Amino acid sequence: MELADFQAFTSASRFQKYSTVNEYIAAVGRASQIQQMLHWVEIGYRNHIYDGIQATSSCQHPCSSWLTCKCSVPPVFLNPNSVARVERAKRFLSHSDRENPNVIIPGLSFGFWVRLLSSSNEATIWTPGLYKSFPRKTSRSELHDLLRRMNQIRNRIAHLEPVDRFPLSQISTDSLSLIHLIAPKLDDFMNEEFRRIRSLI
Repeated sequence: MELADFQAFTSASRFQKYSTVNEYIAAVGRASQIQQMLHWVEIGYRNHIYDGIQATSSCQHPCSSWLTCKCSVPPVFLNPNSVARVERAKRFLSHSDRENPNVIIPGLSFGFWVRLLSSSNEATIWTPGLYKSFPRKTSRSELHDLLRRMNQIRNRIAHLEPVDRFPLSQISTDSLSLIHLIAPKLDDFMNEEFRRIRSLI
């Protein structure tokens, strides 16, 4: 195989930061490792945020889920952009699944769940009860900033962009710290899982 053929296959602009095909393959391997780490963060956080909001809203509202409520006065105030994202996710589901939060939750992007922790939702979502789902003195803004960075990295990987400038060790540390906030009883399992992931290359 000629190097020019590989460059044409991946695009010259994409390949220009690499010296060899092996360097490119190694970068793909690192991206795969990061993706596995972020898998645990995304899965854990979207479920944790949903459950945290649900724990507050279920005490105040008759609907079984804040995510499927159709009341004129919903239990959770979502801004118009978030409402539109929920409705868009539902459009891809069968009629019965549109009432099932367990199906809707994974249909919403990680960015949707991260934005629920933004400053614009502090008075409507965080302060009314979501803060109770985290250890005392957890900073909403610091948590949001870290999750937002994780989401940006996740999106770059999802779009097959190079991720070499993201240090694997820092992503591992940040991921474990985030998971610890919501599931400290899984610390031993997660530490072992992340060691396994890091050993793949």
